[in-house]
Amino acid sequence: MKRLLIAVFALGTILSGCDDDDNPNSNTNTGMYITEVSVSENGAPPYVLPQAQIGSATYQGSTAHLTISGKLTSGDQVRLTFSQSSPTAAGANVTDVVEVYSDKLGDAKTASGRTTRNASLRTVSGSFTSTFAGGATLSGTLTNVPVQ
Repeated sequence: MKRLLIAVFALGTILSGCDDDDNPNSNTNTGMYITEVSVSENGAPPYVLPQAQIGSATYQGSTAHLTISGKLTSGDQVRLTFSQSSPTAAGANVTDVVEVYSDKLGDAKTASGRTTRNASLRTVSGSFTSTFAGGATLSGTLTNVPVQ
């Protein structure tokens, strides 16, 4: 019985160290800063979104989703959440809905945007525009953002 317990424990230790294949629905760049997102505040010249990083990215399977956060030059945190209204309406590898949130301004009152995943390059490109209460605007582009 003692040998059986030791064998089970050893097997469990060995198996816990094994790494499954990467989930094709998740992004391996999560947590790394990216430079492929440019934003423009209130019509000013665009700049690379500082400290931009991918929170999550899913472009395989039944729905597409991408979340990116970063800090505006003012230091305010901003979050862009792209999603798919439906695979039939948007098409595969495409998002057609965006929500924009700013720590300072809250949720954008209106927002529109679209991203498309290039499966062979494993990148996403697109654009968005948004307007907050009080008339402040934030728009931007994503150019070849690396995703799985």
